[in-house]
Amino acid sequence: NKKRQYVKQSDIKKYLKSCDYLLLLGERSNGKSFSILSKCCEDNLKYGYEFVYIRRFDEDLKQKRASKVFDNLIKNGLIEKFSNGKWNSVHYYAGCWYWKKTDKNNPKESVIDDTPFAYALSISSYEHDKSTAYPNVKYIFFEEFLSRNYLADEFIEFQNLLSTIIRLRDDIKIFMAGNTMNKYSPYFIEMGLKNVKNMKV
Repeated sequence: NKKRQYVKQSDIKKYLKSCDYLLLLGERSNGKSFSILSKCCEDNLKYGYEFVYIRRFDEDLKQKRASKVFDNLIKNGLIEKFSNGKWNSVHYYAGCWYWKKTDKNNPKESVIDDTPFAYALSISSYEHDKSTAYPNVKYIFFEEFLSRNYLADEFIEFQNLLSTIIRLRDDIKIFMAGNTMNKYSPYFIEMGLKNVKNMKV
């Protein structure tokens, strides 16, 4: 049995300098999403960089699921650490996440930031977001990009969504995380990636 390898934020910082797309592939619960979200949140609180969180279907971004995206960061105290105690939680509303300060002794007295730090978008309904501008977005994170059920012309739809977000900018980094190593993926084919399982970093 091979020892489980965990993805660290330091790994992401190392490779992000030399690429526009960073694909993180591997088994579940090895820290891919945790490290990506940590990087995005830390940079928002340090530099004001916003980010877009992408899923394939609208269903994945409903209130119940989307409100839990940052739970591990909250439980591990990273939001509080990155913000120097100003925030300790997040609030999800209408496709956006906002920083939140919750008083443990009086939860009803929570304070929510006015400006979102992250936006939720799905490939299946990107058409509805064509007119929206994202001038402060620095990162895009597509979670669970590998699937057994892809949308029709999904890679094209994904690129169209990216165009909607990026516009004419050239400074945005794109994270893509996947758990299941399928032999077939339109992303591997379109990106010219062959024999992915045996590729070395």
